[in-house]
Amino acid sequence: MIYKELLDKYQKDLSKIVRLSDNISFWRSITGFSIPLLVYIIIKSDHPFLFGSLLFALILVFILLVRKHQKVEKEKASISALVALNKNEIDFLESQIYPNQNGVEFLKEDSDYAYDLDFFGNLSLYHHLNRTHTYIGGQSLAKMLLDGPLAESPLLARQVSIEELSQKISWRQTFSASAYQVNDQKKDYDFLIQWAKKPSVLTKPWVKLLAYFLPILLILSYLLFFLFDFSFGYTLGNVLFLVNLGFAGSYLKDIKSELDASDNLERILSHYSSLLREIETQTFDSAQLQALQKKLQNNKEKASTSVKNLSIIYNNLNSASNPIGAAIFNGLFLFHLHTFINLRSWKSKFSEHIVNWLDVIGEVEALCSLANFRYNNPNYVFPNINYNNGIAFTNLGHPLLKETKRVCNDIDFDDTQFYILTGSNMSGKSTFLRTIGINLVLGGIGAPVCASHAAIHPKKVLVSMRLSDSLSNAESYFYAEVKRLKYILDCVRTEDCFVLLDEILRGTNSEDKQFGTMEYIKQLISTNVLGIIATHDLEVCKLEESYPDALSNRNFAVEIINNELAFDYKLRTGICNSKSASFMMKKMGVI
Repeated sequence: MIYKELLDKYQKDLSKIVRLSDNISFWRSITGFSIPLLVYIIIKSDHPFLFGSLLFALILVFILLVRKHQKVEKEKASISALVALNKNEIDFLESQIYPNQNGVEFLKEDSDYAYDLDFFGNLSLYHHLNRTHTYIGGQSLAKMLLDGPLAESPLLARQVSIEELSQKISWRQTFSASAYQVNDQKKDYDFLIQWAKKPSVLTKPWVKLLAYFLPILLILSYLLFFLFDFSFGYTLGNVLFLVNLGFAGSYLKDIKSELDASDNLERILSHYSSLLREIETQTFDSAQLQALQKKLQNNKEKASTSVKNLSIIYNNLNSASNPIGAAIFNGLFLFHLHTFINLRSWKSKFSEHIVNWLDVIGEVEALCSLANFRYNNPNYVFPNINYNNGIAFTNLGHPLLKETKRVCNDIDFDDTQFYILTGSNMSGKSTFLRTIGINLVLGGIGAPVCASHAAIHPKKVLVSMRLSDSLSNAESYFYAEVKRLKYILDCVRTEDCFVLLDEILRGTNSEDKQFGTMEYIKQLISTNVLGIIATHDLEVCKLEESYPDALSNRNFAVEIINNELAFDYKLRTGICNSKSASFMMKKMGVI
């Protein structure tokens, strides 16, 4: 992978930019300290014009250094983010752990598949995939994983988008570096959305007129006094200064309400603007990515420019917290009233677009996460898509297992509707069920799958593997499981589904469990459903004799080698008859 090369490059760039920043900071400090000294010299000097000119030049240099330092600090932050991103990827390839959110907030036990297949939480699929850094990016990635299979056209379009983005590693990292600096939270996103949805209150025309007329009249009054020694001009100017303060103060409550609910919003908006600009200016070939770019276009100005302007407006509003500066600028120019008018004007023009703009950021971040997954796993494949019930995998493996520990298997449903899977504990049955489920979901949302070849009919995946008692609903484990099985059966009768079942009906006696399992399988195969059931009950396997066209037995075997259990985790045809439980109990002295 290229990450070590990129890390070395960005670390060198960072060292250079840090030295430059330190140099600018030094000269800015020298210049800053020199200004009051020069003022003192002017007061004492007989040549005020000469030193005054020097003071003007020094102030100009100081301003330029401040602006240059701000620009360099911004560049330093971006390079620091790139260093962190590449360090994280290097660590991830070694440990399979990435220091991003693990999506535990999306974990729900009643999910069709996410709870059973470890989609969210620590070391989950989401944790493995997630390269988002904005709130909406994390939400978008979770939505992609939870929404289930796409229709054929958008699915194929997403495959193309992910493949294209996987090759744009430089752009992806630049985009991610901007997102890395956002550090927004749910409350920031919610505030923006709620603010945008509130009806815009347009400023009354007479307020706008006075906002321009009063400062102009004040300046003219003072000019009359200073240029023509017209004393009434001084008096009028002072009166207008107080009038302006009162006028601006009448809107102070509204201004503060904006500021109280939007902590750090101007910084967050500035980074949103950078993300939007990255999307707007990049050249994309895929139709889906081009369509996302078009969502950022409107008849007035670019989305990035609009959001940047909103950031500037909020930054200007924030200066109202400085009482001395606010008094001077509002008394002279009605500065914060003008800023508040600009905020209302911006809202009337662009607020309806905010949701779409942020959704684009989120979707691109989520696509970049899947593209990064593709780049990190070049041997994975995009499945061929069909709608004739064909599902087949060659060298299918679990994407969360390291390649050195992963055991891959082949499976297809060309001649079988439902597999009955047997094998001892620890032989790999549950892992294999999760392997199929995760890859079917990934393939159904347009992502690559952990296989050397794959063909799938995108289906809704339904799983019953990991159930528990529900104290809040006063439900026993058995009742919760029966409810789950009823839900699955209702779904497969009306929708295209793929079902994964692991040792169902564990909450009843063996005879009842056997009968219930066999009857449930018969109900399932009477529909168009495909799937697998894992069981320890060998009587269930005899159903293959009665339904040879619909059912087929597969197993994971175990051997006893050197008085130890040995598992190879390879899928075999037929039934597993091993008695590993009694062997293990004898070995450990239990029986």
